[in-house]
Amino acid sequence: MHVTKVFERKLLYVDGIHFIDCELRYCILLYNGGDIPIFDGSNLEGCVWQFTGPAARSFELIERLYNKGDEQFRASLIERIFGINRQQKME
Repeated sequence: MHVTKVFERKLLYVDGIHFIDCELRYCILLYNGGDIPIFDGSNLEGCVWQFTGPAARSFELIERLYNKGDEQFRASLIERIFGINRQQKME
């Protein structure tokens, strides 16, 4: 756990890490698919995410599915992944 720390231009492995009131500036955030990191009250400025291991494979699967479908399939895939409901948003 990190509390009120400032990270600048660092390479950070974030699986399972809890950041509380931290500043992350221009860092590379590596996520491998483990426990989800928590950023309570923290600010991420100019950071870049990199996904490795199981997390990267999940994105590869999504990309392959996305590239196989038509425009309607692509939209519905993204909506299902993120739990977006267009009907609720329109009301």
